[in-house]
Amino acid sequence: VSITASATGYTGSSTSVGVTTNVISVGFVVLAPGQAQALTVTLAQPAPVGGVTVALASGDTNVDTVPSSVLIPAGAIVPVTNPIATAVGAGLATITGTAAGYVSGSAWASVSAPVQWTTASGGNGHWYQFIYSPAGSTWQQGWSRASGNTWLGLPGYLATATSQAENDFLYALAKYPAGATG
Repeated sequence: VSITASATGYTGSSTSVGVTTNVISVGFVVLAPGQAQALTVTLAQPAPVGGVTVALASGDTNVDTVPSSVLIPAGAIVPVTNPIATAVGAGLATITGTAAGYVSGSAWASVSAPVQWTTASGGNGHWYQFIYSPAGSTWQQGWSRASGNTWLGLPGYLATATSQAENDFLYALAKYPAGATG
């Protein structure tokens, strides 16, 4: 595809643009240190005959690890079984998926330890986990990430501050997530 632009008083120009539907998507994961979670890897179009082997890599193996690859079978857009991301330590890392002839995909792995606001410190006994996303999040994305997570067998949900004390606790957690110093 060629795109051309021109305007009175300016030099015109054109450029060629390639379009592909061979795109890999990798899902955002939220983990606590030591926790493991399925990682979504998706193709925009069904894999060709022979399937597609997507190479996976973590940008920081001190934060999380992933298997070296996953196979997406012919005719499918996802693997039979999602690969597992395993959290090693608190931090933020990119997970990248690549394959020959495909546009690579990447997403963040956010790893932080849940923190309990204990009743002994005036809290409600609930657990909170700060989830950082460098690109930001919509409410729907935040809700999806929270509800897809568990801690001590309990389902995750978005926190709603119901008092100034809880708001102050959440502010401190966001300012200095577990494992961070300041």
